[in-house]
Amino acid sequence: MSASDPTIHLITRPGALAWRAIRQNPVRAGLSALAVSFGVAMTIASSMIAGAVRAGILKTEELRIMMAGLLSQLDPILSFVSVVIVAAAGFLVFNAFSMAITQRQREIGMLRAVGMTRRQIMTQLLREGLLIGGAGTVLGVLAGPPLGWVIVSLLRRFGEGLFAYEDVPPTLFSVILAIGLGMGASLLVTLLPARRAMSIPPLAALRQASLGAIEPVKPWTVWLGLAVLALLLAYLIVAPPGEWASAPWDTRAAIVCCGLWLGGLWLLLRAAPDGVGRLLRRPLIRLFGAAGRLMADNLQRDRGRVTLTILTIAFGLLVIAGINGFLKFFVSSVFLHTLQPGIERDMMMVGRVDMARGWEPVIKLNLDSVLVAEDESAAIRAAVGERGEVIAVRFLTVPELSLLGDVYFSYMLDPALLPVFGDNMFTFVQGDWDSARPLLDEGCGVLIAPLVAIKNGVGLGDTITVQGVSGPLDCVVAGIGSSVVNASIISAAAAAEFPPSRPVMEIILPHLGVDGAALEADLVAFADAYPLLHVTTLQVMADAVEGVDVFYTSLNGLLLLALLAAALGVVNTMLMSVTERRPELGLLRAVGATRRQARTLLLGEAALMGLIGGVFGLLAGLGCVVIFVVAYGGHSWGIDFPLWPTALETARVALPGAILGLVAAPLIAAGAAWFPARQVLRQDTLDMLTPEHLG
Repeated sequence: MSASDPTIHLITRPGALAWRAIRQNPVRAGLSALAVSFGVAMTIASSMIAGAVRAGILKTEELRIMMAGLLSQLDPILSFVSVVIVAAAGFLVFNAFSMAITQRQREIGMLRAVGMTRRQIMTQLLREGLLIGGAGTVLGVLAGPPLGWVIVSLLRRFGEGLFAYEDVPPTLFSVILAIGLGMGASLLVTLLPARRAMSIPPLAALRQASLGAIEPVKPWTVWLGLAVLALLLAYLIVAPPGEWASAPWDTRAAIVCCGLWLGGLWLLLRAAPDGVGRLLRRPLIRLFGAAGRLMADNLQRDRGRVTLTILTIAFGLLVIAGINGFLKFFVSSVFLHTLQPGIERDMMMVGRVDMARGWEPVIKLNLDSVLVAEDESAAIRAAVGERGEVIAVRFLTVPELSLLGDVYFSYMLDPALLPVFGDNMFTFVQGDWDSARPLLDEGCGVLIAPLVAIKNGVGLGDTITVQGVSGPLDCVVAGIGSSVVNASIISAAAAAEFPPSRPVMEIILPHLGVDGAALEADLVAFADAYPLLHVTTLQVMADAVEGVDVFYTSLNGLLLLALLAAALGVVNTMLMSVTERRPELGLLRAVGATRRQARTLLLGEAALMGLIGGVFGLLAGLGCVVIFVVAYGGHSWGIDFPLWPTALETARVALPGAILGLVAAPLIAAGAAWFPARQVLRQDTLDMLTPEHLG
């Protein structure tokens, strides 16, 4: 070779070779850039959706006092979902780059054979990653805000009876995070598969043109996976952490157990294509003939491509089933569980908030309009008379006593009436009413959840310093347990240290032997004379909280992004796979296979991979839901519930969505393969037999 030889020129200038590779493979480069742009756009859009939810709730500073606390559980949930979206985007980018570099393994072997060093090849690939990642990042930053506004508009349209989602711009942090994801992930996911590809000797890489070999599965992976799952389930049945663990060990135990479950499934997933191929070989042959035999055998070939495709689908279903299950657990098993004692005693509330209509009326009012007037309070007590006890409820935000974050509300209640309401207002884990009543009467006494006690490092009888109007105030822990929706309770004896306000509502507890339904009917008739007052039972409140679409519509918008990421990941892998197998498909056509038979082969393979991914996604999602409930339990919240029945009920609620995903997965995979199959099979047989090369 002379110094002027173009090959020498390319070898000595990896940047030129990077541009050349991009120009020669525009489809592959475009798909990788699209994966990056979608990940960047999802990160920005998810922050806009979360911001739209918060802005819709917290329109005024006055409402922040009540609503910011009441719905602060949205913050950790939405933040967690946003992290999952970022993870899905990162996985999508890794998927695209890994497939692209694996596809070029023979090309890398040729470059090394003609004298290119590993460092030069690595430099070339990293430059390709930067060029593609930079283009995708710019596109994603431009597309992210419109994507976020479109989804917020859809939520606003289909979230009827909820509240008006506010249009908010993307935050600077989300844009910086998105850019970091796009560029950082592009470099990282280029580096990892490139190092793996270059660890193969050049001659071995050059010999990898044949795709016919079936890759055997090591039996130990199957047995190890089964052993991990069996031992984990045995442990959770015999000694579940939820029976004893409190924060922070409950969270750690749940994460470890879910990690072991996913690890065991991962070991089985690597072997699943081989097992499914063998199991379905005969039925497929009877249905599709020779094409069916090839479908079954092809599942056992090119295990990296097959595994990535299956994993992409499984990840999407894991996100959908898992998050919906977790949400159901925290709303129903944690918050609504605390309403059950009051529901059984026919407790009801009278105030200006009509819970039967949801939160929309509250959002549209200012705080002063929500509070009960003094004459209304007096009239409510007169209407109840001797048939029950009435306790005025004030909401206030005390960061030190907040269960979630710093804004979850607390109740201020009359200590004299608290023992009368008993377990309907607070259920003790430590302490009792006999010891708590004197502490509540003397000054600032508080009843808190175990999580709040752990947060402040205090126990029964210790003091928590909170910020009052006149300065720091020491409040004695009079009891540890759970209250209605797990808000902390502060004795009214300390009312002077907190901003004064009228009651938000009056809670009525019928005396034993009093007909609760008759009392409710009388109160409803009484409220007719006060147009602003509404009577609500705890059961109606439970139905309103459980059905409040602020959780589900918001999450569905975010989960839509995760589902789109999974679908695009499948399109990426299938398009690269079909393009890579062009010579093989040309050979099939040359020996007599029709276009229809070849298309059936490709779509059948994709559908089988979608089915496997759907099954593993369902097992991963529902399994994590069950395991999380059993391992996490309710000790940190002061709640005692049967672990396995609660876990199975939570999984049952998430099951319809998971089954829908399982049914859709083969269709999504086959649909993703249809377009690339059609494009490749439209070519002439001789063109299909011509392999891709560098020239």
